[in-house]
Amino acid sequence: MNRIVKIKYFHHGLLPSNSPSPTFVTFNAYGFYKNDYDFELIVTRNSNIPKPRLLKEQFGIEDDLPIHQINAGWFRSQHIVVSLLAFFYLLRSEYDVLITRNLSFLPFAFLLKKIKRIRVVFESHDFFTDFKLRGITKEKKKTKQRRQELRYIPKVDAVICVSELQK
Repeated sequence: MNRIVKIKYFHHGLLPSNSPSPTFVTFNAYGFYKNDYDFELIVTRNSNIPKPRLLKEQFGIEDDLPIHQINAGWFRSQHIVVSLLAFFYLLRSEYDVLITRNLSFLPFAFLLKKIKRIRVVFESHDFFTDFKLRGITKEKKKTKQRRQELRYIPKVDAVICVSELQK
């Protein structure tokens, strides 16, 4: 008999937001839901709108998706605060796989991996490890992401890249 894999899917982004990323993660969550996966989407609360109404008005989704909204209050745009709140929430949760879209959360994910013996999956839209692939010789702004990728991506259990190379 196969054991059901429990998945947590963490995104630093605000819900709701004008950014495209909440739409992307919400519809990924909807895909998990429609295919009967045991999962939960974890995002940062940005509104007091009840979740069912928010899903219907923002995305046209009438199902009650399993979404945990981190309440960081005034600190919701502070990545370290959201990361710590997510870390402690995940530390108390039961799951087998953690998917994250955030390079800055990977150190927390690896600590959870060590403590809880979970698998860590990194989801990326762009890679910064080799700028030459993009025709860029040097871009200071992305150097931090490049260093993080070189350090952390070899340690994840899997990588999902959801787009073609953007030039």
